[in-house]
This record gives sequence, C-alpha cells and structure tokens, in this order.
Amino acid sequence: MLLQYIKQSLQILRENRLVSIVSILGTALAIALVMVMFMVYQIKTANYAPETARDRTLYGSVASRPKPEMTGQSNNTGFSYPLIKNWLYDLKTPAVVAAFYSGGESLLAIPAKQLYADYRVKWTDEYFWKAYQFRFLEGRPFTSDEINAGVPKAIISEEVARQLFHGEKAIGQIVDIDLKPHEIVGVVADVSRATGYAYAQVWATLTSNAEAIASWNEDTVGSLMLVLQAHSKKDLPEMQEELDNVLKRCSDNNLQYQIEASTYSAIDWIVGASSGKYYLQNLLIILFLLLLPALNLTGITMNNIRKRSSEVGIRKAFGATGNTLMGQILIENLVITAIGALIGFLLSFFFVYISRSFLLTADTMLTMGMLFQPANFVAAVVFCLVMNLLSAGVPAWRMSRQPIVYSLTGKTI
Repeated sequence: MLLQYIKQSLQILRENRLVSIVSILGTALAIALVMVMFMVYQIKTANYAPETARDRTLYGSVASRPKPEMTGQSNNTGFSYPLIKNWLYDLKTPAVVAAFYSGGESLLAIPAKQLYADYRVKWTDEYFWKAYQFRFLEGRPFTSDEINAGVPKAIISEEVARQLFHGEKAIGQIVDIDLKPHEIVGVVADVSRATGYAYAQVWATLTSNAEAIASWNEDTVGSLMLVLQAHSKKDLPEMQEELDNVLKRCSDNNLQYQIEASTYSAIDWIVGASSGKYYLQNLLIILFLLLLPALNLTGITMNNIRKRSSEVGIRKAFGATGNTLMGQILIENLVITAIGALIGFLLSFFFVYISRSFLLTADTMLTMGMLFQPANFVAAVVFCLVMNLLSAGVPAWRMSRQPIVYSLTGKTI
C-alpha cells in the first residue's frame, strides 16, 4: 500500500509539472536556509578535529587585585606562566591542563633563501598537543624538556611547509620567527580557521617567547590562555570548583594580590549564548521559513483533494476509514516534501561553502567532519515532517471527515 501511495504522488507531480517544480523549489530553498543556520552553529560548536572536545573544555582568564590592606594595580587579563606551572598543572580533575599565547601574525624568514612573510603564530606548551588532536604528517609535538629549557622549536602547517620549502623535507630546517631561529620539529595537516583556539599556521614553544611568559602582579597575571579539558561533561562543575579552590590557596599564600578565575566554555564564547538560547532566538525565523512553502503546499494539496473527490467518496463507500484516507494524503504529501527537503539539504552544503567567508571568517576551510554530522540528517528529517504536517495536516483532516455524499457529488470541501 505504501508503494502505491508513492506511485500516486509521483503521478501527481507529472500531471502538474510547473506547479510541482515551483513547490519543490520553494520547499528546497526553505529547508536549505534553515539547514544553513544549523550548519553554521554546528561548525562553531560541534566536536571535530582538532577541537574534538569543545563540549568539555573550559577557557580561563584571571583577575588580580590588591588585597584590602594592600596597594597596587588591578588587572583582568590572562594567566601568568608561573601561576599555571606552579599551581595549575597539578590539578587532579582535568584530563588536560594546557596554556597558549596568541601572538597574532609574526614574520617568518628563511634568510638563506631570502623568503619573508607574515604568518599566524601561536605559542604553546607541550600539553596543548594533548588538548587538541592535530594530524602530524611529519615529526612530533613539543616535549616537556624543550618547554622547560625554553628551546626554540616550531611546528608548521602543511600549507606553510609547501610555501617555504616547496616539497623539500621541512623537519630539521631552521626558520626565523620574529628574527629568532627556531628548529622545525613537526608538520601538521592544515586546520580550519573555524577552530579558533587551535588554529594557527605556525606553533612555537611557549617559553622561547619572553613576551608570552612575562608576568605582573607578583606572577599572578600574564598573557596566557588557560585550557582546562575534562574527562567528561559531568566533570565540568567539579573541575571549576577545584580551580577556584587552588586559586584561593594561591591567593592566601600571596602577600599582596587576590586572584580569581573567570572561565567559559568554547560554545558560550563562540556563539555568545547557550545552545538553548540560540535556538530560541532563531525559532521565529525558522518557523517563518517553513511556513511559506507549507502554505504553498497546502494549496496544492487542497487542489489535488478536490480533483480526487470522487475517488475519496468511493473509497469511503467501500469501507475506508477517515484515518486511512488521512494517512494516505499525509504520505503522498510527504513524498513531495521529502524531494524538496533532499534538494534543500544538498543545497545547504553549497550555500555554506560559497558564503563561508561571510558566515564564518575569511577563507575558512571546510571539511566533511565540520559539515556532515548526524544532527544534520536528523534536523532535515524533522523539518521534513514539520513541513508535511503544516502543509497537509489540515486538508487531510477535513477530507477525512467529509460526508460520502459530498465527495460523490463533487461538493467542495
């Protein structure tokens, strides 16, 4: 029976080709625009390499102010390296405690080849490479000995390796970063700008940069971003509590300054709201986008029911129930909606790709892991079902309750 309903739906499409095309395109565009909204949110918040633990990662800054009986300057900025090294690396709850310094663009040079260019550089500790899952094409991450000794080492992206060395082996080469020689110890696959915390083109040892490890207010504040990664999401409150307790002990041992951490999740920082608030803010837009094609499909459904009024009457006369007829109309309309939804689902990938610089950041690299998540498919199915109910629910309900005599005599619904 289901197969018969599908065949009838396809026949209806062939009989009204122009109207069908317009309706399908309207549905496709609506679904595509809604899916683009969800994809952009997903790109900013979903777990994918190298940021595979966004949902269980906290980032922190620190506020340092003089104790009531002391004088001094207050600061609300990044963590200092001594504070992280002496107090926070030993936290028990987090799976990973890491630190990095985003220095912006720095001049890279290979003096022997007279090559000079600005690249995005990030200065990291050894634990940064445990918090983020980079794919190493060559070499390795930094070691604890290199960080502790302040040895100038660098890891570069595949794109930078290609631009600087043109296919030559990059491992072991020397590159100047802001006029300071660094030995390249690793090459990683290019990462997207959408992974803002992990993204860079070059990563250098944190302790080789005096600006990165500089500190103020008795070594309480500096320029570092703290990364706390929990074993699971349920550990986030406990991790926050442990951080607060450790900083309280540190403050008690400090002669002059009181320090407190301010933490936030990656999702809250990137989106600017929790996921629930984000969906609520966009609910009206989503409903509006779905309502327009639903009204269009409602008219087509009503027209088809009128044309098949006698068929409905005959089926009722031979014992078909209202629920059976209502189910048939919903299934037939669902086929039409599903075709438009499938086209819209594919169009959404195209729209996100061509507008990525506008929707995300300039020249954002997109991967299938970013675009295609199970949530995408589930969302498309849900939108398809909602569209079907909006467009065919009322006509099907009215048709199922129409008296037999009205259907057989051609009376309108």
